[in-house]
Amino acid sequence: ATGASASMKLNRVTSDGHLDLFGDNQKLRIGASQDLELYHDGSNSYIADTGTGSINVRTNNFYVTDVGGSENLGAFNQNGSVELFYDNSKKFETKSTGVSVTGTLDVGAVDSTVAGADNTFTLETTTSGNPRIFFNASGSGGHRIEYLRSSNTLNFTNGSSNRLQITAAGHTIPGTDSLYDLGLTGTRWRAAYVDTYYGDGSNLTGINTDLVSD
Repeated sequence: ATGASASMKLNRVTSDGHLDLFGDNQKLRIGASQDLELYHDGSNSYIADTGTGSINVRTNNFYVTDVGGSENLGAFNQNGSVELFYDNSKKFETKSTGVSVTGTLDVGAVDSTVAGADNTFTLETTTSGNPRIFFNASGSGGHRIEYLRSSNTLNFTNGSSNRLQITAAGHTIPGTDSLYDLGLTGTRWRAAYVDTYYGDGSNLTGINTDLVSD
């Protein structure tokens, strides 16, 4: 059938004011160019803007639930929070002070930048499984705490130089041999408790030679 008779079979305005489109992929099209479409393809339902603009939803509050209205999916509250749910359990909520996350936050990287300044704090997990924490202030060259899976070490880095390393065996070693000091003149450790000192002792000062055995 064609023309008016076919249209009568596919569309119907019911006595209670409903508009029925009986065929799958039969679209309710709105606009001078029919840019806004509402239709069902037999499996899923669609709201489509086929033009060059956007779909704007204007409301005081906006809620998304399951088909029965018993489980929350998302809530958007005017002058308030945005809430996201997993299996009707709220996991994410925006607040006036930031956001609240319930459960585990699993991210590839976190980058926090202070507006108007070259200051960043970044958490990153690389594809090789090496988690890193970056600290960067303007002119500092960057600082990094990094776990290297290949060597099973925790490294403290300034710029491109590894300053300190904690090994898998628990040893704390400098990044470069015979380059860094433990303490400084005027900024000393109060006491050191050790079993053995290594070296020829030629650089030890202020020690009573009677206390040093050959």
